[in-house]
Amino acid sequence: MINGVLIMQKVGVVGPKQSVERIIHFSEELDTELQFIAFPYNIIEETKSIVETHDAEIDYWLFSGITPYTIALETKATQDKFNYIFRATSEIFEGILTYSLENHSIPSAVSMDLMKMKGQDHIDFIVSNQYPMLKQHYFRYDSTSTIEEIFEFHYSLWKNNEVDIVITSYPEVADQLMREGVPVYWTGPSKWNTFYAIQIILEKIKTRYYKDTQTTSVKIKIQNFEKLKISKHSGYSFEFLLLELKKLVLQCCQTLDGLLTDDNNGQFTIFTTRGIAEKHLSKIQETLQHLSFKTESPILVGIGHANTTYRADLFAASAAQQLENQNQSSIVVMDDEGQILEFTEANGMIEYQTMINDAEILKRLQQTSISSKTFMKIASVVKQMHNNLFSSKDLALALQSSERNAQRIIAELVKINLVQLVGEQQRNSRGRATKIYKLITHIES
Repeated sequence: MINGVLIMQKVGVVGPKQSVERIIHFSEELDTELQFIAFPYNIIEETKSIVETHDAEIDYWLFSGITPYTIALETKATQDKFNYIFRATSEIFEGILTYSLENHSIPSAVSMDLMKMKGQDHIDFIVSNQYPMLKQHYFRYDSTSTIEEIFEFHYSLWKNNEVDIVITSYPEVADQLMREGVPVYWTGPSKWNTFYAIQIILEKIKTRYYKDTQTTSVKIKIQNFEKLKISKHSGYSFEFLLLELKKLVLQCCQTLDGLLTDDNNGQFTIFTTRGIAEKHLSKIQETLQHLSFKTESPILVGIGHANTTYRADLFAASAAQQLENQNQSSIVVMDDEGQILEFTEANGMIEYQTMINDAEILKRLQQTSISSKTFMKIASVVKQMHNNLFSSKDLALALQSSERNAQRIIAELVKINLVQLVGEQQRNSRGRATKIYKLITHIES
């Protein structure tokens, strides 16, 4: 129990056998009520299959380092469940200090392996600043690098007397180097970095708990309801249809364990909690499909999450309003953090934020008629396309608007250098070539 929040969560620990054993050993020192499950791999490529096979039964993943974490990002698992133990410069200093104590001298040269990624240059700087006379050799690995490549890099340097010690994050490399008599220090997961990663998981669980208890309003609207009334005006056919529709909505309400209100004008509202609504989203989608089939009309669903019933209902109404001109059944979800999820028959799911954190992009958008919400939606849609490239037709289909409107948006974004024309594509033997564009979502300062 953490501050009244019951923690009965499974944490999958992924990494080399030695790393996983060390992490689970450290976790036993903490009274967290978390269940840590070992998923050691023989080769790092197994990370993908481990995550994909067991993701449904695991609440959070804890990776032994950034490399298996980066590989896991290539899967379709929920990335919010991912956590990794970061590598601190203190572990490198530990290796240098251990060598110094054992050999009664400071090493003159060291060989290290670091992942090839932004943000690692500070390690070079810190080590150089702390040990200005220490010559450093780095192997910059990525997810495709092999244990043999890393071993050969370190071993050849030591064999040629170019380094005194090797500091590696790979236990397999450390074992091979030890067998060859190379002074080596393995920077496996440290106790305090492991504790820190577990604390992040606990914070995520608490955040998830408070989100799950938020109020949710689900507004279900039958499009063209008045036309439906007129078409069923004879006898009791409309009343019988209405009873069937109410039954479908009531069954959905029962699944959501909610409270149902009916405004008698083709719109229903269900009040429930966020955790239940997200767990049973498929039931809402199923209800939408049944209602659409019965009425032969698009069904619009607006869902709002917030800390109060009033605010949740406002977000749900705003989400439903966003769908007013749609000619197909759709669901839009909005929460109090500016997060929007859209589910449509044409595009599947689109997720985006309503706010932009890049000041330069905001400044440029102010010169256009394009809102930050529209830009973020475009960015989300384009990200799902091949190599982030798109045409005006692609954009029109994704935004469910006319191609003329899509061309206007593109023209405005080209003018402020947030879209670039990158080429043309001849999709058939006749007619004009289709212009292909690329969206700029980050501007280097």
